[in-house]
Amino acid sequence: MWGRIDDGWWSHPKVVPLSLAAAGLWSKCLSYCSSQLTDGHIPRAILPMILGAEHDRQVELVRELVDKKLWDEEPSGWIFHDYHDYNPLAEDVRKSREQ
Repeated sequence: MWGRIDDGWWSHPKVVPLSLAAAGLWSKCLSYCSSQLTDGHIPRAILPMILGAEHDRQVELVRELVDKKLWDEEPSGWIFHDYHDYNPLAEDVRKSREQ
């Protein structure tokens, strides 16, 4: 499965002020969500693994993404804002694979 990133993402007003580390976290989490069919949900428990060496900056980087409304916070983690506007539902991916 592929995570879709608009070719103008890099120049979007929400993205331009992001640190490179926050943009990288956004990208890595998109890949995670696509591969695991999470419908754009990023569980709190997975974030330290995704962050790797940047794990000590978790609060700062997540705050950047939430403040710019790229992620929405939920009790169990975060969810990509407008994920399904650009990416298929997990249920649709599973049906496609069955066919």
